[in-house]
Amino acid sequence: MYTRADMIDPSVLGALVVVGLAAAGIGWGVWSNLFGSGRTERERQEKLAAQRLGRARAKGWHFDGTPEGDIRYRIHGESPGRREWTIAYDSDHASSTSRPKLVFRAPHAGRGGMHWRLRSRKAHESMMGSAGRFMMGVMATMLAGRTSVLAAHREFMERAREIPAGSNRFRQRFVLFGVDPTAATLIDAEIERLMLGWPRSAPMTDDALNVTLHADRLELTLACEGPDFEVIEHLATLGESLLSRLPAHR
Repeated sequence: MYTRADMIDPSVLGALVVVGLAAAGIGWGVWSNLFGSGRTERERQEKLAAQRLGRARAKGWHFDGTPEGDIRYRIHGESPGRREWTIAYDSDHASSTSRPKLVFRAPHAGRGGMHWRLRSRKAHESMMGSAGRFMMGVMATMLAGRTSVLAAHREFMERAREIPAGSNRFRQRFVLFGVDPTAATLIDAEIERLMLGWPRSAPMTDDALNVTLHADRLELTLACEGPDFEVIEHLATLGESLLSRLPAHR
Protein backbone atom coordinates (compact mmCIF):
# COMPACT_ATOMS: atom_id res chain seq x y z
CA MET A 1 0.00 0.00 0.00
CA TYR A 2 1.28 3.44 -0.96
CA THR A 3 1.59 6.02 1.76
CA ARG A 4 1.10 9.77 1.29
CA ALA A 5 4.87 10.19 1.36
CA ASP A 6 5.18 7.86 -1.62
CA MET A 7 2.92 9.99 -3.82
CA ILE A 8 4.31 12.75 -6.08
CA ASP A 9 2.98 16.19 -5.39
CA PRO A 10 0.66 17.19 -8.30
CA SER A 11 2.39 20.56 -8.65
CA VAL A 12 5.77 18.83 -8.99
CA LEU A 13 4.31 16.39 -11.51
CA GLY A 14 2.89 19.31 -13.50
CA ALA A 15 6.25 21.04 -13.50
CA LEU A 16 7.95 17.86 -14.71
CA VAL A 17 5.42 17.54 -17.54
CA VAL A 18 6.02 21.17 -18.60
CA VAL A 19 9.79 20.68 -18.54
CA GLY A 20 9.43 17.46 -20.51
CA LEU A 21 7.28 19.12 -23.16
CA ALA A 22 9.67 22.06 -23.40
CA ALA A 23 12.62 19.70 -23.83
CA ALA A 24 10.72 17.80 -26.51
CA GLY A 25 9.91 21.06 -28.30
CA ILE A 26 13.54 22.16 -28.22
CA GLY A 27 14.64 18.76 -29.44
CA TRP A 28 12.17 18.89 -32.31
CA GLY A 29 13.32 22.39 -33.23
CA VAL A 30 16.97 21.31 -33.28
CA TRP A 31 16.14 18.22 -35.35
CA SER A 32 14.06 20.24 -37.78
CA ASN A 33 16.80 22.80 -38.20
CA LEU A 34 19.48 20.20 -38.76
CA PHE A 35 17.62 17.57 -40.74
CA GLY A 36 14.08 18.73 -41.57
CA SER A 37 12.43 21.83 -43.04
CA GLY A 38 15.03 24.13 -41.46
CA ARG A 39 17.80 22.38 -43.33
CA THR A 40 15.82 22.51 -46.56
CA GLU A 41 15.27 26.26 -46.22
CA ARG A 42 18.91 26.82 -45.28
CA GLU A 43 20.07 24.90 -48.35
CA ARG A 44 17.65 26.88 -50.53
CA GLN A 45 19.00 30.18 -49.21
CA GLU A 46 22.60 29.02 -49.73
CA LYS A 47 21.73 28.09 -53.32
CA LEU A 48 20.13 31.51 -53.92
CA ALA A 49 23.15 33.26 -52.40
CA ALA A 50 25.51 31.36 -54.71
CA GLN A 51 23.29 32.21 -57.67
CA ARG A 52 23.22 35.91 -56.78
CA LEU A 53 27.00 35.98 -56.39
CA GLY A 54 27.66 34.24 -59.71
CA ARG A 55 25.17 36.20 -61.77
CA ALA A 56 26.15 39.54 -60.23
CA ARG A 57 29.79 38.89 -61.09
CA ALA A 58 28.82 37.88 -64.63
CA LYS A 59 27.25 41.32 -65.08
CA GLY A 60 30.31 43.08 -63.72
CA TRP A 61 28.62 43.97 -60.41
CA HIS A 62 30.21 43.65 -56.98
CA PHE A 63 28.30 41.39 -54.59
CA ASP A 64 28.75 41.91 -50.85
CA GLY A 65 27.07 39.18 -48.81
CA THR A 66 28.18 40.48 -45.40
CA PRO A 67 25.09 40.93 -43.17
CA GLU A 68 24.82 44.29 -41.42
CA GLY A 69 21.80 44.80 -39.17
CA ASP A 70 18.70 44.12 -41.27
CA ILE A 71 20.71 44.29 -44.51
CA ARG A 72 21.37 40.74 -45.71
CA TYR A 73 23.44 41.61 -48.80
CA ARG A 74 24.37 44.46 -51.14
CA ILE A 75 25.08 44.66 -54.85
CA HIS A 76 27.13 47.55 -56.24
CA GLY A 77 26.97 48.49 -59.90
CA GLU A 78 27.48 51.29 -62.37
CA SER A 79 25.10 52.56 -65.03
CA PRO A 80 26.17 52.97 -68.67
CA GLY A 81 26.57 56.68 -67.88
CA ARG A 82 29.12 55.74 -65.19
CA ARG A 83 26.81 56.60 -62.32
CA GLU A 84 27.25 54.33 -59.31
CA TRP A 85 24.32 52.65 -57.57
CA THR A 86 23.66 50.11 -54.81
CA ILE A 87 20.90 47.58 -54.28
CA ALA A 88 20.43 46.35 -50.71
CA TYR A 89 18.14 43.58 -49.49
CA ASP A 90 16.61 44.70 -46.19
CA SER A 91 15.04 41.78 -44.30
CA ASP A 92 13.35 44.17 -41.82
CA HIS A 93 13.27 41.28 -39.31
CA ALA A 94 13.47 43.59 -36.29
CA SER A 95 10.21 45.36 -37.14
CA SER A 96 6.89 44.36 -35.60
CA THR A 97 5.35 44.91 -39.06
CA SER A 98 8.13 43.20 -40.96
CA ARG A 99 8.21 43.95 -44.66
CA PRO A 100 11.37 42.79 -46.46
CA LYS A 101 12.39 44.93 -49.42
CA LEU A 102 14.93 45.59 -52.15
CA VAL A 103 16.21 49.16 -52.17
CA PHE A 104 18.00 50.75 -55.16
CA ARG A 105 19.91 53.93 -54.34
CA ALA A 106 22.02 56.20 -56.51
CA PRO A 107 23.48 59.63 -55.62
CA HIS A 108 21.86 62.62 -57.32
CA ALA A 109 23.09 66.22 -57.09
CA GLY A 110 19.81 68.08 -57.22
CA ARG A 111 18.19 71.04 -55.51
CA GLY A 112 16.97 70.85 -51.92
CA GLY A 113 13.85 68.93 -50.97
CA MET A 114 12.04 66.09 -52.68
CA HIS A 115 11.41 66.39 -56.43
CA TRP A 116 8.84 63.73 -57.27
CA ARG A 117 7.41 60.41 -56.20
CA LEU A 118 6.13 57.58 -58.36
CA ARG A 119 3.90 54.94 -56.81
CA SER A 120 0.77 52.89 -57.37
CA ARG A 121 -2.47 54.83 -57.76
CA LYS A 122 -4.14 52.85 -54.98
CA ALA A 123 -1.33 53.57 -52.52
CA HIS A 124 -1.29 57.23 -53.55
CA GLU A 125 -5.03 57.68 -53.06
CA SER A 126 -4.81 56.00 -49.66
CA MET A 127 -1.98 58.32 -48.65
CA MET A 128 -3.82 61.42 -49.86
CA GLY A 129 -7.10 60.44 -48.19
CA SER A 130 -8.28 61.99 -44.95
CA ALA A 131 -6.89 59.14 -42.83
CA GLY A 132 -3.47 59.35 -44.49
CA ARG A 133 -3.28 63.13 -44.07
CA PHE A 134 -4.41 62.85 -40.45
CA MET A 135 -1.64 60.35 -39.63
CA MET A 136 0.91 62.57 -41.36
CA GLY A 137 -0.23 65.50 -39.22
CA VAL A 138 -0.01 63.44 -36.03
CA MET A 139 3.52 62.28 -36.88
CA ALA A 140 4.62 65.79 -37.75
CA THR A 141 3.31 67.09 -34.42
CA MET A 142 4.94 64.31 -32.39
CA LEU A 143 8.30 64.67 -34.12
CA ALA A 144 8.32 68.44 -34.60
CA GLY A 145 11.86 69.76 -34.50
CA ARG A 146 13.39 66.28 -34.26
CA THR A 147 13.93 65.44 -37.89
CA SER A 148 14.50 67.52 -41.00
CA VAL A 149 13.53 64.53 -43.15
CA LEU A 150 9.94 64.57 -41.92
CA ALA A 151 9.77 68.35 -42.36
CA ALA A 152 10.97 68.05 -45.96
CA HIS A 153 8.44 65.30 -46.61
CA ARG A 154 5.60 67.35 -45.17
CA GLU A 155 6.58 70.37 -47.27
CA PHE A 156 6.68 68.20 -50.38
CA MET A 157 3.23 66.78 -49.64
CA GLU A 158 1.82 70.28 -49.28
CA ARG A 159 3.31 71.57 -52.54
CA ALA A 160 3.24 68.54 -54.84
CA ARG A 161 0.47 67.77 -57.30
CA GLU A 162 -0.33 64.85 -59.58
CA ILE A 163 1.58 65.21 -62.85
CA PRO A 164 -0.17 63.63 -65.87
CA ALA A 165 2.38 61.29 -67.39
CA GLY A 166 2.44 58.20 -69.58
CA SER A 167 -0.34 56.36 -71.35
CA ASN A 168 -3.85 55.78 -70.03
CA ARG A 169 -2.86 52.25 -69.07
CA PHE A 170 0.09 53.58 -67.09
CA ARG A 171 -1.97 56.23 -65.30
CA GLN A 172 -4.51 53.61 -64.27
CA ARG A 173 -1.76 51.83 -62.30
CA PHE A 174 0.67 54.58 -61.26
CA VAL A 175 0.77 58.22 -60.21
CA LEU A 176 3.65 60.67 -60.74
CA PHE A 177 3.42 63.20 -57.92
CA GLY A 178 5.71 66.22 -57.75
CA VAL A 179 6.41 69.94 -57.88
CA ASP A 180 7.88 70.22 -61.39
CA PRO A 181 5.49 69.41 -64.29
CA THR A 182 8.42 68.78 -66.67
CA ALA A 183 9.09 65.55 -64.76
CA ALA A 184 6.35 64.06 -66.98
CA THR A 185 8.96 63.61 -69.74
CA LEU A 186 10.59 60.92 -67.57
CA ILE A 187 7.75 58.51 -68.33
CA ASP A 188 8.44 57.39 -71.87
CA ALA A 189 7.69 54.05 -73.55
CA GLU A 190 10.79 52.36 -72.05
CA ILE A 191 9.98 53.39 -68.47
CA GLU A 192 6.37 52.29 -68.95
CA ARG A 193 7.53 48.89 -70.19
CA LEU A 194 9.77 48.42 -67.15
CA MET A 195 7.16 49.65 -64.66
CA LEU A 196 4.41 47.44 -66.08
CA GLY A 197 6.42 44.38 -67.12
CA TRP A 198 7.96 42.88 -63.99
CA PRO A 199 9.07 39.22 -63.86
CA ARG A 200 6.35 36.83 -62.75
CA SER A 201 8.18 36.14 -59.51
CA ALA A 202 7.96 39.79 -58.47
CA PRO A 203 5.19 40.25 -55.84
CA MET A 204 3.64 43.33 -57.44
CA THR A 205 0.95 44.21 -54.92
CA ASP A 206 -0.71 47.60 -55.13
CA ASP A 207 1.83 49.27 -52.86
CA ALA A 208 4.93 47.16 -53.58
CA LEU A 209 6.88 49.78 -55.58
CA ASN A 210 7.78 53.29 -54.48
CA VAL A 211 10.17 55.50 -56.49
CA THR A 212 11.35 58.85 -55.11
CA LEU A 213 13.81 61.48 -56.31
CA HIS A 214 15.22 63.13 -53.18
CA ALA A 215 17.55 66.11 -53.09
CA ASP A 216 20.60 63.86 -52.87
CA ARG A 217 19.55 60.49 -54.30
CA LEU A 218 17.25 58.45 -56.48
CA GLU A 219 15.60 55.67 -54.45
CA LEU A 220 13.49 52.74 -55.61
CA THR A 221 11.93 50.46 -52.99
CA LEU A 222 10.31 47.15 -53.89
CA ALA A 223 8.55 45.22 -51.11
CA CYS A 224 9.46 41.54 -51.60
CA GLU A 225 10.83 38.57 -49.68
CA GLY A 226 13.75 36.48 -50.93
CA PRO A 227 13.74 37.93 -54.49
CA ASP A 228 15.30 35.89 -57.27
CA PHE A 229 17.94 37.42 -59.51
CA GLU A 230 15.48 38.31 -62.30
CA VAL A 231 13.71 40.68 -59.90
CA ILE A 232 17.01 42.21 -58.75
CA GLU A 233 18.11 42.68 -62.35
CA HIS A 234 14.80 44.27 -63.33
CA LEU A 235 15.00 46.75 -60.45
CA ALA A 236 18.55 47.67 -61.47
CA THR A 237 17.49 48.19 -65.09
CA LEU A 238 14.60 50.43 -64.05
CA GLY A 239 16.87 52.42 -61.73
CA GLU A 240 19.53 52.87 -64.39
CA SER A 241 16.93 53.92 -66.95
CA LEU A 242 15.56 56.59 -64.62
CA LEU A 243 19.11 57.74 -63.79
CA SER A 244 19.84 58.27 -67.48
CA ARG A 245 16.88 60.68 -67.70
CA LEU A 246 17.64 62.77 -64.61
CA PRO A 247 20.07 65.51 -65.76
CA ALA A 248 17.26 67.52 -67.38
CA HIS A 249 15.35 67.49 -64.06
CA ARG A 250 17.98 68.77 -61.62
